[in-house]
Amino acid sequence: MIFESLLAPVALSGYLLAASPASWCAPSRQPHVNVRTEKWTPGIDLTKRSSELQHYRVDTVNPYGPGVKSTVGGLTNASIEVKQQISVGGARLGAQRCLWYDKVEVTVVLKPTIFVARDYARGTCRFAAIWEHELKHVEVDKNLLDKYRPIYDRAVRDALREQLLVGPYTKTPDEAVQQKMVNRLNAVTTNITNRMKRERNKEQQKIDTLEEYERVGKLCR
Repeated sequence: MIFESLLAPVALSGYLLAASPASWCAPSRQPHVNVRTEKWTPGIDLTKRSSELQHYRVDTVNPYGPGVKSTVGGLTNASIEVKQQISVGGARLGAQRCLWYDKVEVTVVLKPTIFVARDYARGTCRFAAIWEHELKHVEVDKNLLDKYRPIYDRAVRDALREQLLVGPYTKTPDEAVQQKMVNRLNAVTTNITNRMKRERNKEQQKIDTLEEYERVGKLCR
């Protein structure tokens, strides 16, 4: 299981020349916020033997415990990428400048790959049993994305309500101000991502139980 957080460079939509000194440091509209999810159809990898899958790192704990030899017939490697893209607007009045959040887009992408050991051919009972079990792991991730999409959305909107703009300022380089704006929202989304990761580990462990392993093992006897 992999978590990644990707942050695209901030885009500056351009400065507006202030028409009125009284209200120049303010956006003319509310920022556009779009938080969405992408759930990819699971890929499949049938090239590894069970002995090779044994060495793959997984986030759940083997319910058989240490010292008990078990066979790995399949596993799911699902990367979750959190991509964030920010556009800012700005205005200037003489030497003074002001920047504000204009658009924030957050995309949470799930790309799962299911590995089934090539020891078990397609069409066999064992293959079907392993595939069914691994799909449960994918379903957990899909449900988490559905749950956390509005949580990301609310957190971003709350952060923008708390501080929508920076300025007026004169001496600080625009690039430094933009980077601070990016870092601030990145901290917000990273906090949510860490929460989701902790919950994910707990929910995935509920799939990898001794009872579930025993159930799968008995399906093809």
